[in-house]
Amino acid sequence: MTKDARIEYGYKLRSMRLAAGITQEALGLACGFTGLTAQRIVQHWEHGRQLPGIDKLRPLATALQVPINQVVP
Repeated sequence: MTKDARIEYGYKLRSMRLAAGITQEALGLACGFTGLTAQRIVQHWEHGRQLPGIDKLRPLATALQVPINQVVP
């Protein structure tokens, strides 16, 4: 995936998170991360620095209350 595509995915993820009304930390916790890592990993996803692993897609979709195909990069 290109850097531009990762950044675009990050914007989409951020929009879904804001629409769901949850914080970065809450989303990270829902995906199984703890402490400061919970917020930082979501920041990395939203800024296109990293993509969520396949094992995080279902928890992401559940937390954001969207179908899983909307959180697939």
